[in-house]
Amino acid sequence: MPARLLEFDEFSLDCDRYELLRSGQPVKLEKIPMELLILLVTKDGCLVTRQEIIEHLWGTEVFVDTEHGINTAIRKIRNVLRDDPEQPRFVQTIPRKGYRFIATVKVIPRAPGNGNHNGIEFVSPETTPTQAEGHVPSPLPRSHYHLGRLLRKAALVLVGAIGIVVVLVGLNVRVRGRLFAHAGKPRIHSLAVLPLENLSGDPAQEYFADGMTDELITMLAKNVQFRVISRTSVMRYKNVRRPLREIAGELGADGILEGSIARRGNRVHVTAQLIHAASDTHVWAESYDRDLNDISSLQSEVAQTVARQAGATVSLPAKPEKPVNPEAYEAYLKGRYFANIRGPTVGKAAEYYQLAIEKEPTFALAYAGLAESQWRGEDFAAAKRSAEKALELDGTMGEPLATLAQIKAYNDWDFRGAEEDYKRAITLSPNYPPARQWYAQFLDWMGRLDEAMVQIEIGQQLDPLSLIMSTDRAEILLHMDKLDAAKVQIKKVLELNPAFETAPVVLGEIYEREGKYDAALAEYKEMIRLTGQRDDYEGVSVVIEARLRAEAGRKKEATQLLTRAEQLLAKRPPPEPCGQALASAYAALGDKNNAFMWLQRDYAVRWPDMITLKMDKTLDPLRSDPRFADLLKRVGFPQ
Repeated sequence: MPARLLEFDEFSLDCDRYELLRSGQPVKLEKIPMELLILLVTKDGCLVTRQEIIEHLWGTEVFVDTEHGINTAIRKIRNVLRDDPEQPRFVQTIPRKGYRFIATVKVIPRAPGNGNHNGIEFVSPETTPTQAEGHVPSPLPRSHYHLGRLLRKAALVLVGAIGIVVVLVGLNVRVRGRLFAHAGKPRIHSLAVLPLENLSGDPAQEYFADGMTDELITMLAKNVQFRVISRTSVMRYKNVRRPLREIAGELGADGILEGSIARRGNRVHVTAQLIHAASDTHVWAESYDRDLNDISSLQSEVAQTVARQAGATVSLPAKPEKPVNPEAYEAYLKGRYFANIRGPTVGKAAEYYQLAIEKEPTFALAYAGLAESQWRGEDFAAAKRSAEKALELDGTMGEPLATLAQIKAYNDWDFRGAEEDYKRAITLSPNYPPARQWYAQFLDWMGRLDEAMVQIEIGQQLDPLSLIMSTDRAEILLHMDKLDAAKVQIKKVLELNPAFETAPVVLGEIYEREGKYDAALAEYKEMIRLTGQRDDYEGVSVVIEARLRAEAGRKKEATQLLTRAEQLLAKRPPPEPCGQALASAYAALGDKNNAFMWLQRDYAVRWPDMITLKMDKTLDPLRSDPRFADLLKRVGFPQ
């Protein structure tokens, strides 16, 4: 089939050569955005659904953060096309559906063979065979060059003086000594475990490969002598063929563990290799064949070996000698798979954890996973029981302690007990990112901002691609009154993912602090739009608008809006109190009595959001009133 050149406006797109030109000049576009652009342009103006994009770019049976991937690719396409998403010339967003390429496209046929430069076959820089295998070409060994030098000097020996021979021998000894002195294994300070490749030939086994990856990360993360990048960040590189040195640079890691797993019935074959990224040095490689009954000891063995090869001198905790029921372990891995997707699959994760516990009643990891799923599903009493059971079975796990700390902080208002559990969780699992993030957020609400910043920065090192970490950091900066730095941080989040629903809240808070009330309202409404629950949040939206109007001095409008808001909120089913939001609006109006009445209602039902009272700037008009100090004391804030 003849090669095709596609032209639209000032651009031309060569699909076969993976080349985009603007007015005849090449434009740089990475592989994933380029593939998406080709897909959109070749669809003749038809809608391309998000599901079609996922299947085209990543396949049907793959777990990556596809939402983030699509949003990032679209953003990069719009950047190079200089396209405005609000008034697009090229890529039109169809809300909740997908995208459509709307520019007129001319198809320019070419004669076969004309797709090459001077008869040389074009190969995309991002898909060269070397890179496709995930390696950077290594230079020739240093000994190769020393050998050539010695041979040349040997020729001189044949025609020169014996004194030159002596000099050369001495030189050779010194050079060889330096080479051997540097031949030791490089020390690894930060490690990224890339997703194990599923070689089973069965896409349905992706959960098994992902689960094994998670477990290796969890085990290695218990070592305090090196930093282990979180699974949230490394999963972005699943099925991505790029040089390891680039991946390591993006993750801030100097060591990469990569490998594959193949399952055939009850037999499991695992290969793994540890690479020092900066020098492209293979530190260690091994393969394992085990029975599924022995899978937990296999993971422990691999983790222990990798830790030693990375230079750790402290051993990881040994796994329990009792093997885990294979059916229970398989259910547990499925639970982790669905837990990592989050959203509506949290309930599915809990079901699989429950199944694992039914088949293995002493399975501590399953109880830990169940506790977090129940907490995210807001079944706090059950989550507390599951976390305590996990710790009863295995007191070395930090994960259930972090979940317990969240429950104590937000539901029990036991701030002292929560902090003890956060600290112990971090001691037991120093590389567990949620513990760092949750503790940072807790310290933020307690007003201990410098300590909060330390924890969130450690969390970002562990999970460098996490948007929630970056959003929380922006909020801490906001509370530090560093508005410009907070704005830069949150806008970076929105550049990476314009649909990240918690980011507009922080940006709205920044605009509100700056007195840009219309801009703030737009961001708050964007958050509500992104949640997809406009009807449920209509009353909240009106409350926010009332507060902003009051802060702008438009008190008559604010009063009318508040009357309407209370009518709307009265129709909402419990338990969704909005007392703090209403109190903020009444505080802006100067009506302290109504403000404290609504805060008391939230206190009466022990609404978790009251943990934000101390740092909620919208309540500043109430702080001089003795009732506010009394409320802080009753909630449990340290005096």
